[in-house]
Amino acid sequence: MGKPFYIMSNVILPKNHLSLTISKDVADICDILKPYSIEHFGYYRYFYNHSLYGFPLNNGLYNHHLEQGYPVIPQIPKEIDSNKFYYIPGFEKHDKYNQALHDYRSFFNVGNCILFFEKYANYFDLYFFGASQHDYGIINFYLNNIELLEKFKFYFKDKIKNEIAKAEKTKFFVPESMRPSIELCGSGDHDPRRKILLEKMDTKRYTLNYNDTKASITKKELAVLKQLSLGCTLKETAKFLLLSHRTVETYLNNTRRKFKLENKTDIIRILLENNLL
Repeated sequence: MGKPFYIMSNVILPKNHLSLTISKDVADICDILKPYSIEHFGYYRYFYNHSLYGFPLNNGLYNHHLEQGYPVIPQIPKEIDSNKFYYIPGFEKHDKYNQALHDYRSFFNVGNCILFFEKYANYFDLYFFGASQHDYGIINFYLNNIELLEKFKFYFKDKIKNEIAKAEKTKFFVPESMRPSIELCGSGDHDPRRKILLEKMDTKRYTLNYNDTKASITKKELAVLKQLSLGCTLKETAKFLLLSHRTVETYLNNTRRKFKLENKTDIIRILLENNLL
């Protein structure tokens, strides 16, 4: 497997790099998105040691982005400060990432995109969905079908799980000028307005209806389920929330008992339908 070539502030991937050789598989997986006019998709994992691997649908677009030395993700506004969020890039001036988006539109007819971010202990995942630059109505589709796109994320990672394991060995170093501002993806404590609002809306228990069952979950149980919905294991969830493995198991089992469900995925689906995740 060839190694990336660095020229000061950009990256040139060899033709046999895994990110490029896998594009046919990525395209096959993404075929199910075509009826919805989603013409571009990319999955990227950025580690806090400034290494990266990615699985793009369009090799030309990916190579262009890296060779031009554009930032690997947009500059996220400070108002967006969460472990999981969605972001529709604007067209702010003097933003190098928006220059990349301009190139996407001009050279590859890819525009009107939405980005899904998920932050973990040692890395964050980015999912990029894009359509034709002239398909302005796709934004409304994104906003009204978040659950569908969330399911596609899990579907994609399941289909490509073997390649993801291999990708750990093909990560490449991101030059300083292309690095994101990681601290902007935090716990939500940097915006005092958000903190005040959350304190005013503090809810210790959430009551939900499922079929003929009415059940409530605690704030701590919800925190555990949020991490599990991101794909974290019980061990990773315990570490992230500073809890013991047994405590995390107890919270999950309590929720299963309340909803009379054994499948963790079904519980997560109920929370998604109630906009708690």
